[in-house]
Amino acid sequence: MIQYTGMKDVEKPVSGGNTVGVSKSLSHRRKALLVSMELGAMFLLVFDRFAYIYRGNISSTGYWMVRISNLF
Repeated sequence: MIQYTGMKDVEKPVSGGNTVGVSKSLSHRRKALLVSMELGAMFLLVFDRFAYIYRGNISSTGYWMVRISNLF
């Protein structure tokens, strides 16, 4: 029978977004570039989600939301 001992000897994974702010090995310029890339990706995903949510909506708001969201 196999016993589960947990993650005592293994380091817990850390997401990249949390380490950018506390990393000392990256220069300020490189940190700023990484943060701007993360923000750009976030905005693209948000606009893509809005286009998906309002897809098929025949109201004026739905029309404009899909057009503006697909622009980005």
